[in-house]
Amino acid sequence: AIKPELASMCCGCLERLYRVHGPKIGIFDDTHVLVDLITNASHGAVRHGLLRLLLELCRRRDENTAQLLTEPAVGLLTDLAAFAHTAAPPPGGSHHGRALLARLSHQTGGEGGPALLTAAPAEPTAAGA
Repeated sequence: AIKPELASMCCGCLERLYRVHGPKIGIFDDTHVLVDLITNASHGAVRHGLLRLLLELCRRRDENTAQLLTEPAVGLLTDLAAFAHTAAPPPGGSHHGRALLARLSHQTGGEGGPALLTAAPAEPTAAGA
């Protein structure tokens, strides 16, 4: 059986590796595999680690971000964005996932793609508050 703590740590190591050596590594051709892993992750720490890795991959190369424009990835990111904007924070906790999704949403510079899917909601107005 996979240990969630170990899997999460491995995701963090891969994230750091890509942050430091991304230009040498180049395009990550298996973004669809990460989407499948995130979809099937049953442990929150593993899912969070995979999302952080995905974010780092998208920060480094536009080609990595472009790979997210598939039906499974769009569906996953839409679901995660909706959940991040509507779910209450855990007791004593905060929504670190909201910041992650907000950063991921701006990877295309507001020109479309994932940015359209995870845009931050408008600030509530006096009438809507």
